[in-house]
Amino acid sequence: MTDKTKTFAAQVRAVFEQAGPEGCSYQMLYRALAADGEGKAAARDRIMDVARYLVAAGYLAKDGHGSRAVFRRTGQAMHRPRLTDAQRADRKRQRNRRKSEKKRQGRAATVGVRASMIPKPVRQPPKAEPAAETVEQFLLRNGHIQRLPASWDLTA
Repeated sequence: MTDKTKTFAAQVRAVFEQAGPEGCSYQMLYRALAADGEGKAAARDRIMDVARYLVAAGYLAKDGHGSRAVFRRTGQAMHRPRLTDAQRADRKRQRNRRKSEKKRQGRAATVGVRASMIPKPVRQPPKAEPAAETVEQFLLRNGHIQRLPASWDLTA
């Protein structure tokens, strides 16, 4: 049953075509696709993913939950919608817009992180400047000037 020329989803659909109207459970799918036994967890996960996809696409109908779930064909054909050139161009524009926004957000985040790593300058308190005043201002405050004799004044 494992024909390598088909996709995995095509192999699962082939199992359902052979199963008939009664459908298949997960165990039947595992046996049919040789995914039962030890070390086949990845194959079983792929089968479950494909089954969910086929249910979402409307190809299968699911009855029950968990390991007791049974899948039956709905009779709808699997078709892949073909996009027009305009639709493809629109999707490409949207995808490119999302990519550029994601890059821009990433750059903005790194700039913010880098800015937060720069240490903040330590704020210095203002220095106390000595008050300088002229002799006239000192005298206006009733200051008294003491004259000390200089060596050249003594000789005269």
